[in-house]
Amino acid sequence: MKKNLPVRGILLVWTLISMTFPTLTGQTFTGLWSDYASGSINGSGTTQTPYQISSAGDLAWLARQVGEGQTFENTYFELTGDIDLTGHLWVPIGHGMVPNNFVPFQGIFNGAGWTISNLRIEGNELPGDYYHTGLFGVVGGGCRIQDLILESPFAQGKDNENPDCFSLGTAILAGYVYNHTAAGVQFSGCHIKSPTLEKSTTNSSSLFSGGFIGRTVSTMASSYITELSDCHIEGGIITGGNSKSSNGTGGLAGENNGTLKISNSTNSSMVIGGISNQQHTGGL
Repeated sequence: MKKNLPVRGILLVWTLISMTFPTLTGQTFTGLWSDYASGSINGSGTTQTPYQISSAGDLAWLARQVGEGQTFENTYFELTGDIDLTGHLWVPIGHGMVPNNFVPFQGIFNGAGWTISNLRIEGNELPGDYYHTGLFGVVGGGCRIQDLILESPFAQGKDNENPDCFSLGTAILAGYVYNHTAAGVQFSGCHIKSPTLEKSTTNSSSLFSGGFIGRTVSTMASSYITELSDCHIEGGIITGGNSKSSNGTGGLAGENNGTLKISNSTNSSMVIGGISNQQHTGGL
């Protein structure tokens, strides 16, 4: 397990690494994908005929629907091909802060082995109540995300100045996991290749950064289980932030406030801790 570095050491290492791992050079990202969402998508959302995500516009349709209040509990989605998100900034699927304006994604998302490439999230460009960053900003009980590949994703935390936001989650896959039903939350067979997760500065009391999960919270820690299985991160950088009091930074998950079960999952990215009064950093 990596030991914490002194502040000067962190800054020096970050300077060297930033020269080694440039972020999406030569690509231009303007506007938000939510403005380019499809009008509708094929399928009915059942196990037999899941909603079919076949384009970036279809994926943005899902994000917009959740943004407007649909949690899609017990609803099925499936990728039907590779998706390139180059061109526009991503608005996460799921948003809000418990208990205010809180809308998690609670559906079943099957990547079917396909790849979503060039995801780019810039926290300061997100709408006001999108506090958590990731392909999925907030997921809730019953959510399952499986067999998905994310290639060359970039996610940057939000420089939040709202003191009422007691904690923020920043990740590539799911920023905030709110596990509030017995169905639990499951991530399986997911791969992240060459990610870049950048720090943020926030006025909230804490900030948590991880490759797959930023932060998990369970309303019944002993029985509502979040599972991460057969998930792997290859290369890239995961960097903690600078919050008012504490930071948690990990290769797989930034912080667990519940029951998190990890099996057959690895991280080979470089993990750099944040800067705050209390700092916790680990490879997993």
